[in-house]
Amino acid sequence: MSHKDKVVNLSMTKRLHAGKCLTCFEAGFYLSAQTALLIATAAMLWHPKESQLEDPLKAGYENVCNDPWTRDEINGFSYPKYEDSECENTVDIYYQWTSILQLYFAFFVIQWFRMALVFFALCTQSVSIIKLFEGLGCAQCCYGLACLIILHLYRFQPAGRAAAMDYKTMDEHKDLVKAYRDAWELTDEMPDSGQYIRGRFLLGLVIYIWVGGFFFCCFSCIIAAIHVKKYGPALAA
Repeated sequence: MSHKDKVVNLSMTKRLHAGKCLTCFEAGFYLSAQTALLIATAAMLWHPKESQLEDPLKAGYENVCNDPWTRDEINGFSYPKYEDSECENTVDIYYQWTSILQLYFAFFVIQWFRMALVFFALCTQSVSIIKLFEGLGCAQCCYGLACLIILHLYRFQPAGRAAAMDYKTMDEHKDLVKAYRDAWELTDEMPDSGQYIRGRFLLGLVIYIWVGGFFFCCFSCIIAAIHVKKYGPALAA
């Protein structure tokens, strides 16, 4: 068997033909992760305090200054322009972040559906379901790459960093979160955060994609190697 065939046989698509439980375990692990991400993204997308802002709070996020930050030569940090300073370029962060959350919600729905197809394929050994799984995977890769580029563009542009208050230190962020929780407990009602929580969530999503993606890649390789060692290399036979 050539090296190319060995690599191809490591893919989940080929392992589905073998109908073994290790693939089912791998799909279940992915399905759990995608379910959690799907729920979290839905919460950021449709929660009243995050998605249904009213003026003047909403207006403040519809025209966020997107000019390059000003560097403070004294402490070496950069800060966004002050509200009373002249701004040449503004963006609607509220719309942009809603759009990227919608894109990733659809991405996680597709991923969830693909992992569900794994269980159907293992139960039925249907070639059509396996081909559907494979076809959706190719389309999802292209779609996911576009989402990744848009996510980085919207989140890390000057306006996105300003809305998420990236200029604050970690201690200041902790104080903000503490004040937010204290206000919640005091009024027994979730306070408005503007787009701050959305911004922190999108930052966490970026970290998940790179760190979690690396972890899942290693996890898949380990499962595939165990699969081949246990059941042999001729998985599609």
